[in-house]
Amino acid sequence: MLVLTGTLAHTVTALALPTATLQGRIFFGDQMGNVAPAACSAIQVVAKPQNLPPIKVFATGPAAGAQDGQCTFKMTNVPAGVPIELSAVYSDLLSYPEKTYPSPAGKWQNPFVLRPAQVHVRYIELDGKP
Repeated sequence: MLVLTGTLAHTVTALALPTATLQGRIFFGDQMGNVAPAACSAIQVVAKPQNLPPIKVFATGPAAGAQDGQCTFKMTNVPAGVPIELSAVYSDLLSYPEKTYPSPAGKWQNPFVLRPAQVHVRYIELDGKP
């Protein structure tokens, strides 16, 4: 029986999983007027690797009135080679893969798999309920 304890960094090291960097931008949908509803730091980005603890970071950027793409995030030591689901969390808003930019930054799908020792870019869109 394998018991995982400690931080994700310790877990990844203990299991000798290869890692990658995941970074991106957050865009705001039409129902939000393409503007952030609050400070970028109020938006949490969550990567959920399959069978591992989620990785959570807060977006960075303007304290108010951020336009499309001005809120950014960066995650290091994200497990590579396993399916990952990515989302942005703010209030009860929904998040989606950004659909206007070309793949792989835009038009991606959950889950996806990262290649080891590389920087991967994904754009996320937050919007109101459909």
